[in-house]
Amino acid sequence: MGAKHTCGRNRQPTATRRRRIPSQTGYEIDLQLRLYSEVKIIESMYNGHFQNFHLQFFYTAGCLAVILGSYITISFGNEISEQIAFLVYPLIALDALGMILFICYSSGKSNHDSKILIKNWLRNDPACRRNNCFKRIQACSPIKIRFGPNIMEIATVLMTTHFCFSSTVNLLLVGKG
Repeated sequence: MGAKHTCGRNRQPTATRRRRIPSQTGYEIDLQLRLYSEVKIIESMYNGHFQNFHLQFFYTAGCLAVILGSYITISFGNEISEQIAFLVYPLIALDALGMILFICYSSGKSNHDSKILIKNWLRNDPACRRNNCFKRIQACSPIKIRFGPNIMEIATVLMTTHFCFSSTVNLLLVGKG
């Protein structure tokens, strides 16, 4: 009763078995690095297409729409209930504010999360320091959505909403005085 002869049909190549033995996390990091490089390609395409004009235009137009829509809504608050046509101004202000918050928050959150991800990669896998995986992790840069020469960070949302609402208050004070 000898061992069953399989002729090598169901066996994996020796090199593949040897690569999987040291650590499963090495393969997870390799997959994550490949996916991260694909996201970096999408980021560079996004920055190449929208950095020059489109993102700046939408960001500026959104700020102006929030400021003017809020000003008109607060100034003519009593007349909005009487005339349905004035209802468009608060809707434009809310839509523009939502667009600004979405653009700023998602861009800033991707930047923040990518920094944390790279730090965790560098900190959590000491077995990866022996091979080229560590060099690949060190070569990764955080995701940066560009707004002209600047980048969007998570605090950009707060600065933008502060600017819009302080400008609205200034317009209201100038209108009352």
